[in-house]
Amino acid sequence: MGANRFSLPIVSLSLDEDKLFDYTNGIYVAGKDFDTWRTANPTEEPDYVENDNGNYCRKGRENEKEQI
Repeated sequence: MGANRFSLPIVSLSLDEDKLFDYTNGIYVAGKDFDTWRTANPTEEPDYVENDNGNYCRKGRENEKEQI
């Protein structure tokens, strides 16, 4: 049935778990970036919307994951 099998588009992604949840490089965790920010700002309340204080806020080409 091919493409006619489903009524909604289907996307499948496959990657190593550490690309998402690794302390140093994971993009789904606060991780190292937050701990570095917290050390520099021990009394400040984190603003998860405005500040880039977690791994999940990384931007730019250097943070893109290469497709293999």
